[in-house]
Amino acid sequence: MKHRWLIISLLFAALVAIFDFCVLGILQTAQGDTLSYTVTAEYFHNHVMPIDPTLNHFVRARLLKPFYPAVISVFIPVVPPETSFLIINLLFFFGCVFFLYKILNEYLNFKPWQSFVGVAWFACSYPMLKYGFALMTDVGGYFFALLAIYIALMSDKRDRPSLLFWAGLTSAIGFTVKETGGLGMLFILFYWMMKIKELGFWNVFKRWLIAGIPFLTISLVMQLTIMNLSGYSYADWVGSNEEASGAKLRKLKYFAGTQGAAFHFLWLFFLYGLYKIKKSQNLKALAAFIPVGLPVLAWPIFITRILFFQFVYVIPVALNGLKELDEKLSNKKILTFALASLPCIVSIALFLFAQQRSLFKL
Repeated sequence: MKHRWLIISLLFAALVAIFDFCVLGILQTAQGDTLSYTVTAEYFHNHVMPIDPTLNHFVRARLLKPFYPAVISVFIPVVPPETSFLIINLLFFFGCVFFLYKILNEYLNFKPWQSFVGVAWFACSYPMLKYGFALMTDVGGYFFALLAIYIALMSDKRDRPSLLFWAGLTSAIGFTVKETGGLGMLFILFYWMMKIKELGFWNVFKRWLIAGIPFLTISLVMQLTIMNLSGYSYADWVGSNEEASGAKLRKLKYFAGTQGAAFHFLWLFFLYGLYKIKKSQNLKALAAFIPVGLPVLAWPIFITRILFFQFVYVIPVALNGLKELDEKLSNKKILTFALASLPCIVSIALFLFAQQRSLFKL
């Protein structure tokens, strides 16, 4: 069956979700961001700004990322905000699995079973298990970044530059979901930058414009409107994060610890894949993924769920390492599968050990 491994990937993702709900419960509201988004959804529904100073601050801050609250508010009369939140995140989670598989298989030319392994690494990662099904917006950011990259690669493969308009529009919408949702634009910038010699500067510049105009126009109009409405900007958001916990959580031990918790054994595959990257038939695409994930290193705080966005380059490059290893161990498939399963096993072990608690405190 042509789509067997894609179907297996989606079924595996469903099992991961069920496992997660069995451990942490269905409505995972323990994370601090949930209340701020549900309160903002109520503001979209009744157009009344909360009087309470804390809730008022929540709304002004979350208006910078209005997608979730706006969608949730539509269903408030009949569906509790938390339930809508969960449904949206589940849709985005399965969307991430679908588009990550398609990118790995169709555009990076990994074998179907290798693409499934990449999806398993994503779905079974410690950050996804601990935070991915919580009522927050991280998985929405992952979805729009992957979708924009998928459309961009489709545009290149089909030689249809007009599709980049939709990639830019997708990134603009993604930016209203989560900052990471707009980072697909970096892939477009760097991927076509590496094709200047092949296409010529002006052809590349035209592609940048096709994607950049909808992204910049919508993003700027949206942010200016929100700043005028709430008097709150991204500069205020960054400052409040720095003031609250930035100095404390930007220490080396937190950087090393969160990177280790997020990817642990994947870093070994990644380093080998990076060492062998010149042999890849998709060198430009693999290289263009790297700058997409790097901006999260500049976030005000080092926490696992934020740094996990690096999966956009860690998983493809690590999969390149697995591919090279598979060729060396061609007569030892069981060993290859055993090594490929290690990241999932370690992530599940860390998740069961920590559950809702901090690994650092434990």
